[in-house]
Amino acid sequence: MATRTWDNGAATQNWEDANNWSDNTVPVTGDTAIIPDAMGTIAGTASADVLTLVQVNGNSVLSLILEAANFEFNGTSYNAGTLTGNASFTNTVQSTAVTGRFNPQQGTVSGTVDFPNGATFTLESGESWNVYAAYGTWTGNLEWVFNGSSYNATGGNLSGVATFNDTSHNDDTISSGIFNGTSYNAGTGYDATFNGSSWNDGGTLTNATFTEAEYSTALTGRPNPQQGTVSGSVTFSSGTPVKFTLVGSETWTASTGYVASWPNYYSWVFTTPGHNWEFSDYSSMGDGVSNGSEYGIGLVFNDNSVNYSYVWMSQDGYGNSNATAVFNDSSVNTATGSLESYGTVTFNHQSHNAGQLWGGSGPTITFNDDSVHESSVAGVWSVGTYHFRDNSYIASGAIVSSTSYGASNVYFYDQSRSQSSGYSYSGPSPSYPYNNIYIYYPVQPLGHTYIRQHAADLLAWIDYFNTGYFQGTLHLQFPEMDILGTGLL
Repeated sequence: MATRTWDNGAATQNWEDANNWSDNTVPVTGDTAIIPDAMGTIAGTASADVLTLVQVNGNSVLSLILEAANFEFNGTSYNAGTLTGNASFTNTVQSTAVTGRFNPQQGTVSGTVDFPNGATFTLESGESWNVYAAYGTWTGNLEWVFNGSSYNATGGNLSGVATFNDTSHNDDTISSGIFNGTSYNAGTGYDATFNGSSWNDGGTLTNATFTEAEYSTALTGRPNPQQGTVSGSVTFSSGTPVKFTLVGSETWTASTGYVASWPNYYSWVFTTPGHNWEFSDYSSMGDGVSNGSEYGIGLVFNDNSVNYSYVWMSQDGYGNSNATAVFNDSSVNTATGSLESYGTVTFNHQSHNAGQLWGGSGPTITFNDDSVHESSVAGVWSVGTYHFRDNSYIASGAIVSSTSYGASNVYFYDQSRSQSSGYSYSGPSPSYPYNNIYIYYPVQPLGHTYIRQHAADLLAWIDYFNTGYFQGTLHLQFPEMDILGTGLL
């Protein structure tokens, strides 16, 4: 078992030329071969010998078919051949600027590729990575940096942390990714963090974190920063409340999704209170937003925008007074729309509710400016305080009172009214989530009704009082009765 050192005595760069080796002897099975620094590219035909170790130093290059138990590449040396065995690369910096190759392997290594000192691979514009570099195949503390328009191409499987800057992107597999600038993920991975205007473009991730506060087509190219699939947690850690803005015909289709059991149902986590969704210009809520693990949620519907879905606005499954939903400018909560709110819901400017309004902790629901309540599918928890102002009215359906959750109170101001024929019901509720709640569906609930209008408007209520559906306590508070001038009526 001998050690043979390359001396390039024949100056032929041919492995099989004996005059290129110390003692003028080509290494054979069991020998160790040493290639010193600055020996250029060593080539040749396939060798049938199996060496113990082949050590390549400096900027020397190995470019032939060879088998050894171990290969060791030091400095800026690299493999451009086909090697059978395990290989280690000791240089910690791998890029075109330093080594002439951003992939130090270049050729093929059949065994484990090890970076004992760790390594950072840097790719620049126009470069792509397509070498399988997964755990168990490549070992060591590895980092990957993609700049410009470079990318991880099909076949690129990266262990360690991969950072994508500028317009770079991932098309295959990463273990952990950091996306900056306008980079994006179109591949698969376990964890990813998206900064700036980066986004997940149809990729599949286990967990994802988004650090920006605003998301819209104008800012990110995507109204939904997720776009692809995140099977685990989606975290927004912006430091300021997150806002999602949709316009035109855009529809929100990302579900915050069930992932566990009560009370941690939902996988989207907002680290800062007050996040909200704003819909304008006929945009819509398609598949719903639910939040069960954070403070505050806001929904704003403007300009004929529409809610089609169930939205749970709560905190940890319990009451959250910070949750708000506002419908403006003829926007609609449709018959399939369902808002379970523990805060406030407001309808303005001819907007209307045709869906369910839920809330077991006394939400405040207000109808302003000719807005309409026309729902006959109110949820069994729709117990709260209702305000009707500025010609708003109950067109059809009912307001609910529950024997388990109390009675609703209703206030009518400013020529607001009820014109619903209504109906009443007393019996076990078949609705989620309880099966033994006795509820009442009258036009007027079991609580208190306050009519705060001028006495001249009283005639408009005569038919309402005679419907037989009126229940609870009526309070007539006309301004003309405020003889003390207290303004409290």
